[in-house]
Amino acid sequence: AHSLNLELAEAEIKSRLAHLPPWQPRVNSGYLKRYAEAVTSASTGAVLKS
Repeated sequence: AHSLNLELAEAEIKSRLAHLPPWQPRVNSGYLKRYAEAVTSASTGAVLKS
């Protein structure tokens, strides 16, 4: 496996994260779009949002 180690100051990481553009899903039509809008992430169980 390959790995990449990068040492950055905490302030630099926060600055980079603050300047990231908002995340946009890659799908923009169809059932997959409807699913992506209605379900939480896999790390939270991929359940329907309430």
